[in-house]
Amino acid sequence: MARSHLTLAALATSAVAGLEVSGARSFSQGGAAEFDSALLSGRDGQTYIIRVPTSQAAETEQSADLVALRALTTGIRSRLPFDVPTYRGQSPVGGTRALVYDFLPGHHIDVDDVPPGDGLAGSIGHAIAAIHKLPTNFVGEAGLPVLSAGESHTATTSSSSRRPRQACCRALCATGGATLPPTPPSGSSSPP
Repeated sequence: MARSHLTLAALATSAVAGLEVSGARSFSQGGAAEFDSALLSGRDGQTYIIRVPTSQAAETEQSADLVALRALTTGIRSRLPFDVPTYRGQSPVGGTRALVYDFLPGHHIDVDDVPPGDGLAGSIGHAIAAIHKLPTNFVGEAGLPVLSAGESHTATTSSSSRRPRQACCRALCATGGATLPPTPPSGSSSPP
């Protein structure tokens, strides 16, 4: 049985010291309900999301997301032209754990709906380029897999029939998405 947004709000207050929730509502991203989730308004003016996995697969995914998000130090985050959710706390619940993150508003766009050109496609390209410019040592130090270009290519082509699962990207989507940098002006090759 799904947990109510009020139950999740109470869990969040035990997960994050000093969190005062002033509002809560259920949150769903459609599809299979792999998580019980709620959006929370804090008295501090921030919006948070709390997620409780409802299956072993979802718990495994959430654990990988947590490792990835915690690996993103302030220095690493400062090199990215988009926001990344911040882990705020966790609380045990029914044999698993509830995790609380900052919520980043946004919406999911199917890759087929991204128009070509310098607009959104260009912003996505700049974001991917920034990720590729990050020092790789923080990934290995966090215990995440580090692949060479060839290994990455092989893994990608061999799993083309499966849904791609990169921990950092999943974390962004799972917690509301990422805020992409402003669209560069037409004819510009870099963000303003």
